[in-house]
Amino acid sequence: MIIKDTLLRDLGRIIIWYPFRWGILLLSLSIVIKVGRIMGKIESLYNRKRIVIMGQNIQRALRCTPKEAHHIARLNLELHYIHLLELFKFPQLSTKNIDHFVELRGLEHLDSCLEHKRGVILVHLHFGTMQIPLIALGHKGYCMNQIGQREPDNNNLSFIHRKVALRQRLKIEATIPADIINIGMTSTLRPAFRCLEQNEVLMITGDGRGGANPVGNKYIIVDFLGQKTHFPPGPVTIARKTGAKMLPLFCFRLPDGRQRVEIHPPLPLSFGPNKELDIHTNTQLYADALSKEVTNHPEHWMFWQEFTPGLMICKEICFNKPSPKPHSEFNTGDLH
Repeated sequence: MIIKDTLLRDLGRIIIWYPFRWGILLLSLSIVIKVGRIMGKIESLYNRKRIVIMGQNIQRALRCTPKEAHHIARLNLELHYIHLLELFKFPQLSTKNIDHFVELRGLEHLDSCLEHKRGVILVHLHFGTMQIPLIALGHKGYCMNQIGQREPDNNNLSFIHRKVALRQRLKIEATIPADIINIGMTSTLRPAFRCLEQNEVLMITGDGRGGANPVGNKYIIVDFLGQKTHFPPGPVTIARKTGAKMLPLFCFRLPDGRQRVEIHPPLPLSFGPNKELDIHTNTQLYADALSKEVTNHPEHWMFWQEFTPGLMICKEICFNKPSPKPHSEFNTGDLH
């Protein structure tokens, strides 16, 4: 989601991070979900510009009708606010209660790959509350690490954003049972290689231009949702250097309010003497895996606003082609 700081948003941050957050901590998860949905509905009513942009991008990618795209965009906003509120609950999660909040699937794939003793890369989209897999797997005893940018460019943030929202968020994230490899603070990826050498688990986002890129500012162009799209080469670059297995990971909202974390089997990566070809071929491999889940569950992907020419989509070369499945087969009502 693209969020610009305004005086109104800063006022909202003060309310959200203090009296509102304290109230959320007292509520059950089911009530928090309802509150998030109400907030998303309100946003969709007053912020028509965002809905229009998201709808246009959804139509371009999925070849659906304007009505269907509008419905997906509204559901997406509701899930966006639910994810934001769920952040407040992180300090309440523990080894004893994590199963009440998260359902884990595919641990057998993770365990099998860890037997190779070269570590595992979990590559994921901006699906669901992204820190939830870190928390759930960390509480299950896995040695978790994540490449990320814990502190954004403070020069672009308002005073209230820095001193209230960012500061409080960092306090909450400090309770996550995982090591965050903050690329905003260092130019080296040595901690990422080290954790894989120690046969630990490394989570890294595989989508998005404008997000954290673990290998500098370069992106490669792959086919994604029928568009020529910028993708970070970092996950494949790290896998090529370390021999770590790469497994796609997704988070879905269940009808009872919990999240389901799905770990898929390892991707059949293949490497040869041509580094550039390896990176492009294997990045396209996981882009295809990610594209399938976005096509099936479009309301769960939080980058629809950015999926436009000039941002995620390459402005110079973009094209349209039918999505892998007709929209009538989308599962837009069975998980959230």
